[in-house]
Amino acid sequence: MGDRSIPRYRLVTGRLTASGIELHVLARAYWSAWVALHLEPPVGWHRLPDLGLAIDFEALKPKRRKPHDSNVRRK
Repeated sequence: MGDRSIPRYRLVTGRLTASGIELHVLARAYWSAWVALHLEPPVGWHRLPDLGLAIDFEALKPKRRKPHDSNVRRK
């Protein structure tokens, strides 16, 4: 079961320095460390030039609230 609080991201590599699964583990660990330090999720491009890698984090979309039906009577 995945953590739904982590937004979608895209890995961009200039050169492949690790296997696919290792890159995804790195991206998730980076996300967790960023949140721990900054108390908000990373957004946009985060470049890791020593690894030849960038992680493009999508912005979290605000959750839509269900409209309140004013015609419903509460007891």
